[in-house]
Amino acid sequence: MQGRCGWLWSGIVAVRRQWIDEHKINVLVQFGLDKHPDLPNVPSVLDYAKTDEQKQILRLVLVRQPLGRPFFAPPGIPADRAEALCKAFMATMADPRFLAAAQKAKLEINTLSGADVAAVVNGGFTSASPTAVAKTKDILSRAMDQSPPRAKGPGLARLCDHGPSSAGQISKSGQKWLRKKSSYL
Repeated sequence: MQGRCGWLWSGIVAVRRQWIDEHKINVLVQFGLDKHPDLPNVPSVLDYAKTDEQKQILRLVLVRQPLGRPFFAPPGIPADRAEALCKAFMATMADPRFLAAAQKAKLEINTLSGADVAAVVNGGFTSASPTAVAKTKDILSRAMDQSPPRAKGPGLARLCDHGPSSAGQISKSGQKWLRKKSSYL
């Protein structure tokens, strides 16, 4: 038995489709504002919130999920240019050849317009109470304090060294972090 958290459903479908087909995995919970259409019977983490404040906190944490990889333009862009870019982007996202290429590459395309992105961001942050915002900041701050050491590269966890001599042993910085944080484990 093995567990994994934080792997995108689209990644599993693209890379490990046989796990789904052979029933080798069980998805226990979804982390997102909305359930994925492929997983209608898998509960959302929001389903487990017992209070409105807990739902607000979860929404604040999850608000970035539907955004994926947004595209931005610089501040002060002329309105007509912004409109042309948005229109061209949305046309590309609906282009049959683009969608066929994405499907062939096993890439999931879920497009949000600029107005939809603004609605998600504004709705996620303006609907939460000041208390929920403060608690979310505190929770995230504590979580960052408890996260394992990072390598000098872009966001690579350095709990284990995986070089030829270490064969997956816990690094010295990882051992230090584990000792320091053992009360949280």
